[in-house]
Amino acid sequence: MRTAPPNGSLTHGDVGFSISSVSKKPDLTRRSRLRPSQIWTVADRRFDDALALRKTKKNKHANGAIYLGGLTIDMIMKVKLIEAHAWLEAAASRQGRSGKNQRLWRLCYELHKPEEILAELPALEQRFLAEGDAGLRLLAKLRSVFAEWSIFVRYAPQTADMAQAADFLAKVKELKQWLRRKPGRAAS
Repeated sequence: MRTAPPNGSLTHGDVGFSISSVSKKPDLTRRSRLRPSQIWTVADRRFDDALALRKTKKNKHANGAIYLGGLTIDMIMKVKLIEAHAWLEAAASRQGRSGKNQRLWRLCYELHKPEEILAELPALEQRFLAEGDAGLRLLAKLRSVFAEWSIFVRYAPQTADMAQAADFLAKVKELKQWLRRKPGRAAS
């Protein structure tokens, strides 16, 4: 029986298989610039994580569910900011940017303030308003999510209950679906 050389790579005739590539763990702490479609994928995953916590029906997991649901909306708002300011997708840093553009960069890449992102997206707010009463109700739900969430939920010593988490996640789900739609397209 052959054994792998000390560097972990099998050679001759082993079709390039590397033991190190099988056991290597992804570096989850590495920062990387994501495209809007990738951010949507991550937002969907965090929402699924929030739902998994909700399904435990244990109050001790309610804060985690709320935190992840709010993070979902935070990421989606960042997508909307990138869509409105395409330069953000490629901007490696805020250096050399004007004051307003530095602020936009920070909102996108450093801060977790979705309510401030909405203030920078008048076209998105107009999209809500253009849908009449239904849009106004959705905009009120979005502002409610902003009021009930911050990045600091993860540190809260108080515990929400699962009824609060369920209500919060229901709002997030509806908003996520609406925000994913392209402007001018009806809900399916």
